Amino acid sequence: MELDIYGILLVFLFGLRHGLAADHIAVIDGLGMHLSRNGKHRIVPWLGTLFALGHGMVIILFITLTNQGVEALLSGHYAFHWLEWFPVGLLFMIAFLNLRTLLLNKPHVHCCIKLYKGSNKKGNSLTTILIGVSMIMIFDTLSDAAAWGYSAASKGSIFSALVIGAIFTIGMIITDTIDSRLLAKTIQRSFMNEKVLRQRRLLSWVIVIFSLSIGVQKMLSIINPAYELSEMLNLWLGLLLVLSVAISYIKIYRTLPVDISPAK
Repeated sequence: MELDIYGILLVFLFGLRHGLAADHIAVIDGLGMHLSRNGKHRIVPWLGTLFALGHGMVIILFITLTNQGVEALLSGHYAFHWLEWFPVGLLFMIAFLNLRTLLLNKPHVHCCIKLYKGSNKKGNSLTTILIGVSMIMIFDTLSDAAAWGYSAASKGSIFSALVIGAIFTIGMIITDTIDSRLLAKTIQRSFMNEKVLRQRRLLSWVIVIFSLSIGVQKMLSIINPAYELSEMLNLWLGLLLVLSVAISYIKIYRTLPVDISPAK
């Protein structure tokens, strides 16, 4: 097995960048805001981890299939291309769930996504992993995974290809986990007084607008590839949403009353 250290580093950086993709951040933050309103706060810090894990599992699986010669069959199958619409619907659904809560002006709405029956913690974890799986149904992402797998396997072995997929997934997990933990900190502080609640509502509106915008853009790019965002623009949009969460956290932190009572 021959693995180029510079190639590994490049794939890791690709993973970090892919974790900041606009649709990733929109789904993680939108789902986090929705679950927090339904009292499911514990899972929010780990949404990014679970999402990226589900996403990475499919990448590794697809790399394996590519090296078994299945990629050509999948890419040519008409029904396979229709799966590209699933992430679009997911973005719209998450935007709708958050918009519904904002318009009803209720802090708690019983309208949680249920894909798995069982304990709440296990159900939410599996749901997030499945959402990460569904978000990889963008054909360009699968094509990239296939190309990496083929390239790595042609120079080494199937194990080399799987290592490449795992390294990419690790990079993605890092950035998506940072985003979800930052969001969790923001949500945790936003329950303390009216001013910070307003900051949280503002952040919710940003997430709704962002999710709808990315959903519309994805829909247009499926209809006409000319509307596809460049890699750099996609990265900057993801960074913009992460920055919005960070700014909200800073504002909430500054808004909190300072306890000046003497220590006992």
